[in-house]
Amino acid sequence: MSGGKLSLNAPNLKAYGGGGSLALSIDASATSPVHRVTLALAGLDAYPFLRDVAEFQTIEGKAALNADLTAGGNSEQALVSSLNGTAKFEFTDGALRGLNVANMLRTLTTGILTGWQFNEEAKTVFKKFGAGFQIAGGQAQTEDLRLLGPLVSIGGKGTVDIPAQRLKFRVNPFMLASVESQSGKNSMLGFPVPIAVTGPWDNPAIYPDIVGVLENPIAAYQQLDKLGGGLISMPTNLLGLDTGEGGLVEKSVAVPTAITKGVVGGIGQMLGVKKKEAPPTAPEAAPAGEGPRQRRP
Repeated sequence: MSGGKLSLNAPNLKAYGGGGSLALSIDASATSPVHRVTLALAGLDAYPFLRDVAEFQTIEGKAALNADLTAGGNSEQALVSSLNGTAKFEFTDGALRGLNVANMLRTLTTGILTGWQFNEEAKTVFKKFGAGFQIAGGQAQTEDLRLLGPLVSIGGKGTVDIPAQRLKFRVNPFMLASVESQSGKNSMLGFPVPIAVTGPWDNPAIYPDIVGVLENPIAAYQQLDKLGGGLISMPTNLLGLDTGEGGLVEKSVAVPTAITKGVVGGIGQMLGVKKKEAPPTAPEAAPAGEGPRQRRP
């Protein structure tokens, strides 16, 4: 350390079954210290590494991490609020512990989820899971979030508000619909609408993007019916569109509030179909990635 400046370099770091390089510098010569960390690590055993470094116990597999970050301030809040730089992570041949993403998607065919629905015995196996982030003022943005697995795959984009510990993501999932008995080829079925993930990062709201449903409700509910095992159906003349006798599926009608009343009043509540003489008012579409808006009294 010299002149209020400290630097640490580990060009041949070995740890957690992998390794790489790490450089850390702190410039405390000014009133507000400036921190910089640059790292390039690969082949790490993800579970013990994340458990020890961040008390995070949800991902297993092999991890590769790259980051070049700067921050300044005299408190933790100041540091995360001034965080700038780039970061990229990729996990391979692993699993999300405590989460069954395919089951979560099926649940979304009838309502919303609050929180990640952790189950100690659940797992979502993946071949690759990763994203690259551009970070400015504590806001980490990605355009290439991806999870590729044998049963479910997801691509998306969004923002992590690090100081507020909040997420705002919009993702497009595909899941295994069937396996052909002759060829053994997997048939992947795309979720008919994007999914929004918004709110505190430990307990976000997760729900189908209603803007997508409103743009093409017939196609959306045909696909939702396949995913939901026949639990979803749509009434005739929904939003003025004639879907045929008995709706799309001749079962009990269950339509999200957002379809019968617009993007208001609480997504996820299941309502009966309104009478024809009192058609729903077409709602104003919410911006992509945002949650439902509340109607004023």
